[in-house]
Amino acid sequence: SGVHGIQAAGSSPLGVDTSLANDNAAGLRGGGAAIKHVDRMIRSRTPGYTVLFRIDLDRIRGRFGADALQDCVMAVSIYTVRSLRNDDVLYHWSDSTLLAVLETPADEKELSAAMGRIAGSPRDVSIQVNGHSTIVRVPLTFEMTPISRLGDAKELFKIYAVEPKVSS
Repeated sequence: SGVHGIQAAGSSPLGVDTSLANDNAAGLRGGGAAIKHVDRMIRSRTPGYTVLFRIDLDRIRGRFGADALQDCVMAVSIYTVRSLRNDDVLYHWSDSTLLAVLETPADEKELSAAMGRIAGSPRDVSIQVNGHSTIVRVPLTFEMTPISRLGDAKELFKIYAVEPKVSS
């Protein structure tokens, strides 16, 4: 997946999932599909925003190991999809980020407050560790970009770049 310094098919050198398919732990279409979606919006001048949700997986990886990460990403993606509007679309951006594309002319401050409520709500996730169920709180932050500020959908790769982590 590009996140461990190895570029796999469907990932960019910056660890972004550029696939069109839903072949990731979150069960969401990849960032390539998000780019196509945003490109259509730019060409048709559809108002909207992109919102990158970052999942703090380092703490979870350090305490519970890599196996717990997929459970957390799946749970956060389900929570986020349920929190967004029906016409909003959530994509898998990288191993620790999800990208929402919102087709809405909403006020940026109001929408930012709504996304802040989603990110700020406690997400207690049940994961399996050594055969035992454990509850962990998964921290979530977000960044938002109005689509009107983009000249090209591929600018999202620079705006929401995810640097690869080199295995030690």
